[in-house]
Amino acid sequence: MFNSPYEILLSPLLIAQGLYTKFKTPRLAEAQGQREGSIGQGENLRLILCGDSAAAGVGANLQQEALSGQVLHLLQEYYQCQWCLEAKSGYTSAAFITHLEQLTAQNFDIAIVSIGVNDVTKIVSIETWNKNIAKIHTLLTQKFAVKYVIYSAIPAMQQFPALPFPLRYFLGKTAQQMNRQLQEKYNNKKDSTVLSIQLPITTHYMAHDGFHPNPVGYTLWAQHVVQLVLQYQNKIPPKIDY
Repeated sequence: MFNSPYEILLSPLLIAQGLYTKFKTPRLAEAQGQREGSIGQGENLRLILCGDSAAAGVGANLQQEALSGQVLHLLQEYYQCQWCLEAKSGYTSAAFITHLEQLTAQNFDIAIVSIGVNDVTKIVSIETWNKNIAKIHTLLTQKFAVKYVIYSAIPAMQQFPALPFPLRYFLGKTAQQMNRQLQEKYNNKKDSTVLSIQLPITTHYMAHDGFHPNPVGYTLWAQHVVQLVLQYQNKIPPKIDY
């Protein structure tokens, strides 16, 4: 479903550009490595990292280099982390809901969520996005007893080098609309916040597919996530150096 009259008017071109982009863009594998475990020392902290291909570590070879591994590396000096990774390439918010519904219930302190890029590329309506995020939030906080959910904002897709113009412009506008909804409903709340850091869209931080972070980008992303975790836990986070 297109989200503006201009998108409807240009829909034949946008669809053609989308198909061409899908054809020419390299399909990178998810990072290899453990998807659950225990690491660190100190008080217990139960983490679930979840969502789409970025959460699954596409753009890195190993999970240690991806978001999950980088977050755990930074948190292990503060906590004994019991963690799991529930993420898969291609997940939309709807697919992620189905995945959460199929998992066995267990308790976590903090959830780190990356979702939304596939909703943008599949032209999910803003109304459906709002309903799906609300369902995800309910599942995390009720079924999994998560105390604090960190939602990563959808990246600045209008800057993605893999996307041609005008497709990247309209996808970027949709991503901004979805991010505004996230901000309004879940930023700086008692049980959630939104990480709005936008990773620099340069070859230094991006994988060669032009869509995903590389290990350097995942490191920067993880540093911002850990800052929010430590702030929530009333600890002083380290300074981030770009």
